[in-house]
Amino acid sequence: MARIAIRGSDLVVRLTTLEKLASLRGDIYVPLTSISRVEVVEDALGAVRGVRAPGYGLPFVSKVGTWRRRDGKTFAVAHRWQRGGVRIALEGQGYDEIVIGSSNPEKIVQSIMGRRDGEDASAA
Repeated sequence: MARIAIRGSDLVVRLTTLEKLASLRGDIYVPLTSISRVEVVEDALGAVRGVRAPGYGLPFVSKVGTWRRRDGKTFAVAHRWQRGGVRIALEGQGYDEIVIGSSNPEKIVQSIMGRRDGEDASAA
C-alpha cells in the first residue's frame, strides 16, 4: 500500500514493489510549495477519472498508475477495500493531482497541513 511521507521540503509517495511495477514508475517526490490543496475523498477509487496510461486498472477494484484527462493527469493508488483517500492538487508539476487511498485519510491531511506549519510528519 502506498505511503505518504514528508521529508524536508518534499512530499514523498512511497510505492511498494508491486505498485512500482503496475504504474511503471518509482516513488514520487513533490515540493511542498507546489501543493495547492489537500482534501479527504470518501471514495478514492471513484475520484480517479480519465484513461489509464500507463498503469494497472481493474474496474471497481483497483487503480494504480497514471490517468490522463483532457485537462491534466492524475497519479493514483486506490483500491475498493480502502475506506477513503486523499486528493493532493499540484501546480507546476508533471501531475495535476495525486489520489491515494487510505484507511486513515484525515491523518494524512493533518500531517501535510502540519508540515506547512513547520512540523516534521509522516503518515500512512
